Amino acid sequence: MAGHRSTRDFVFDVVSGPPLYRQLADFMRERIDQGVWAGGDELPSEHELCKANGLSRTTVRLAFGELINDGRIIRKRGKGSFVAEPKLRRTLNNLYSFTDDMIDSGRVPTSRVLESDVREAGTEIANELVIGKSDLVFFLKRIREADGRPMILDTSCVPHSLCAGIESEDFSARSLYAHLADRYSIIPYRAIETHEVISIPHAVAEMLGAEALSPAFLITRLAYLEDGTVFEYTQSVTPGDRCRFEIGLNGPRRGITLQRGYRTHV
Repeated sequence: MAGHRSTRDFVFDVVSGPPLYRQLADFMRERIDQGVWAGGDELPSEHELCKANGLSRTTVRLAFGELINDGRIIRKRGKGSFVAEPKLRRTLNNLYSFTDDMIDSGRVPTSRVLESDVREAGTEIANELVIGKSDLVFFLKRIREADGRPMILDTSCVPHSLCAGIESEDFSARSLYAHLADRYSIIPYRAIETHEVISIPHAVAEMLGAEALSPAFLITRLAYLEDGTVFEYTQSVTPGDRCRFEIGLNGPRRGITLQRGYRTHV
């Protein structure tokens, strides 16, 4: 067993301590938190842990299950168990930009542009952007990366009438929102997003370096100008192990009953 994966210094208390699987999970969790095992490191196998520490297979499986539920480790079919990469924390209280979020979190944002062209909207995109299906849209498909790691597959559409000439811009290192604001004075006023959980398709999983059919977020965004014009329709797919979304909640609306016997003042 490689040194960085060793658990020979794990000492358990069979008399007064918590259940053995909990002690093992806590030990492994501590090693991850201390950076002894870094994101992407392969963990000892169940067999190795049993043999090195005199534990039963059931005990080890319960410990692994707890760490999987915590999001600390992931299993890859046919490969083993690995320390999960830290999830990106994304706050949804306000309009956000991937580029700005990454810079704020100390990461380097880059993009791999897969498609960048002008095309007819077609029925689905036209309905979302409230334009004619033969109207032109700027179509941009990118793999968004943080420190070189694929995070999101973004597909964005903007009415070409709002951004003529945008197709000549290189968006591998340029924020779409920043360019729209600087070149076309397009300033987002509000947006509506829907978040759904899907099984990531094989083709998308391959592009993002994720496991096919594993859980992922499908995020659909419609962004509006102050006058109500829809200027962006974007669909994003991000593997469930890459991002964590946070939403700030205010107090209950007036008159809403939260529990029996309690009602906010009207």
